[in-house]
Amino acid sequence: MKFFLTILLISFSSLQAADFEDVLEQLSDHLNEENEMTSEELSRLETAIIEEAQALASDSALVIRSFELVSKYDEINDPLFLNEKTKGGFSRTEKYGKELEHVIFQLQQAILDHGFQSKHLKDHQEKFESRSLLCSNFFPGEIAPPKDSRKVFKIKINATQLPPDGAPLTTDEGPARRCTGWYVAPGTIAELKLPADLVGKGYAIRVGAHVWDLTKKPEIKRLDRISILYPIEEDRMLVANPLGGGVYLEVPPNADKGICEIYARNIVEAPFYSATSSRQTTLDEWNNTERKKSAPWADFESDKFMMQVPTSWISQYKTPDTLTADYDKCMDLVSEITGRPKVRSKVVLYHQIDVIMRGGAFFPGYPQSNYNWDPLKEENGNKDHWFLKGPQFARYELFHEMGHMERITKFEGETEALVNFLYVYVHNQGFDVDLDIAFSRSRDGADRITIEEAAIDRMITESFRKGLSRNTTNKPGDEVKYQHRGYGHYADIAKLFGWEPLLKFAAEDHENYRNGKGYPSDPNKDPVDNRVLRFSIAAGADLRPLFQFWGIYAEDEDALAKAIKKNDLESSPAVYERLKHYRTLLPKSSSEFKKHALIMYPRCEEPGRSLMERNKMFGHGWFHEWLDIYDSSHGDAGLAALDKIIETYFPDAK
Repeated sequence: MKFFLTILLISFSSLQAADFEDVLEQLSDHLNEENEMTSEELSRLETAIIEEAQALASDSALVIRSFELVSKYDEINDPLFLNEKTKGGFSRTEKYGKELEHVIFQLQQAILDHGFQSKHLKDHQEKFESRSLLCSNFFPGEIAPPKDSRKVFKIKINATQLPPDGAPLTTDEGPARRCTGWYVAPGTIAELKLPADLVGKGYAIRVGAHVWDLTKKPEIKRLDRISILYPIEEDRMLVANPLGGGVYLEVPPNADKGICEIYARNIVEAPFYSATSSRQTTLDEWNNTERKKSAPWADFESDKFMMQVPTSWISQYKTPDTLTADYDKCMDLVSEITGRPKVRSKVVLYHQIDVIMRGGAFFPGYPQSNYNWDPLKEENGNKDHWFLKGPQFARYELFHEMGHMERITKFEGETEALVNFLYVYVHNQGFDVDLDIAFSRSRDGADRITIEEAAIDRMITESFRKGLSRNTTNKPGDEVKYQHRGYGHYADIAKLFGWEPLLKFAAEDHENYRNGKGYPSDPNKDPVDNRVLRFSIAAGADLRPLFQFWGIYAEDEDALAKAIKKNDLESSPAVYERLKHYRTLLPKSSSEFKKHALIMYPRCEEPGRSLMERNKMFGHGWFHEWLDIYDSSHGDAGLAALDKIIETYFPDAK
């Protein structure tokens, strides 16, 4: 049976190769003007390349023929992304007049996806040497081959990724990436010597740092996939990438091989600043040697963060030590507020620059890839970008996406709210930013929406006036996601009781996970009553009235009241004073409402211009609508609702 299955697979492979060979023949005739194809025929050819690309994995001759046809196109038109038709990118769907460019794009993608198999490099090394894709001159960048292909390089590298300590992170299941500071130039084949302990154990060598598949992006600005992964199956191996790329060791989960030595030749050295436990770059080494290296991408790495930036950004950059210290400081603060160890099995933050952001909006990831640049733009070697100034200069989105990575426990509905809170802690505790200002900047980057404004934003809602829980439906009218009032209660706890209750709560989350009790089955739906009780215990006071003010009501009020009493938690004078203060802020008239509305949305008097602004259930559109509705009756109803909370929990207060 095995014999016949083998024959069947060989037959299928041969058929697939024949089909792909026919595709290449048609393309050759077109490029040589022997049998020019129509737009429709070229589009069908593109589809055929996509469907038959796997043929390149089993037939090296097809790979070489594909290279020849790409070279022919480049000779006639200049490479993709550098010729007039494709410079700056081109549409994925609107192909009119660019059908040939789409064919060449897919052919190059097929070469990269399937052509550079380890078997091809071993069996046909001489055929693959000097084979490169010239679109690499655009991205990832132009680089000359090494001057001495026989020179041997050595590096010590961390081949361990111990199990994470505490509740799961979104990155737990994947490999950890370690920098080598090496770069494989396009058209060269590097030879690596690795410890025998790494062979067949799930380790791999990756060539090319940019790993995300951009197939779903509506505009094509580079090849969709530009990284190649080589599993370590022998202690000597060949690796290459027709676009070129940095060399990285991928360490599987639970690996424990410690610090290893890896050797390489026929590589180019890349600028590399390392501040890890296995390697430390001195400032003299950086300024005199590292930043002058020729590879087009530079690596920065500590035990807590990692990033890649274009070398054109850093050739004159002089302060990587300060930068690394600031990144590590920020990452330590993220670990503190999330209750995690400061040194983990993977870095806390891994991010990189690309020509296009990974998703349609900001996205978490390992790496985060949310910021673009133009490779054709001339740089001065000392780029004025927050990547090189430190994460304390980043907009809130960086910490928002890190919040998703950390998988913090939350009340239901806070998935797109509490993640902003990392920004508040880092800037307040790490960089002496006032709590209200840090809170305000944590969502929209401005200084307008303080904790008090967020509280007003809660008090003007219908749910507040009716004494109901906040709207967490994830539909128009939702009162939590992407809004300051969605996490204002946490800021109030810090304001009234300091940061210690929040730190204790986060640490307890992980202890509960380790002990197998008390940790929610879904961290985005932490049971309300238990969460309120635990925060109250951490603060040493009954926080029910504070949470209720922000729209978080008990599921079983009697049971929660008994638990509060059992833990000897008494009413907090600080909470009482806070609620009384909020009473003075509640808009009691249309003019007071308008004052708040213009703080929240300075242009809300204008009719909506975008679909979002015309949405009467949310944001700008909601405020625009309510400028003509809110009056003293709504203020009176809000006061009555707030007084009810105060009277319920502070019956003896005066």
